[in-house]
Amino acid sequence: MPKASSQSLVRTKMLQARFSPIEYEMIRSKAEDTGLSLGELTRRCMLLRPIPPPPPRLGRVTLDTYLELSRIGNNINQLAKATNTAIKMQLPPPASP
Repeated sequence: MPKASSQSLVRTKMLQARFSPIEYEMIRSKAEDTGLSLGELTRRCMLLRPIPPPPPRLGRVTLDTYLELSRIGNNINQLAKATNTAIKMQLPPPASP
């Protein structure tokens, strides 16, 4: 049995507006930053609904730090696995402390 939708929620009316190229790019950029479509951003602005804040942008140093920490964590996991395997096989650990 199909789900009945409320008639008040069906969007059948269209509203048109004209923007300069600069205005359009500003709106498009804001929609992209917030993760909303142009239509949803416009509805929220026109109906005074809250617009979610844009996700934080990470700087190059932060991204490089995350990448380096990921590499270090990967190396630690490899050492732990090798050590645990050696212990289970009753062999000396692959690296001395």
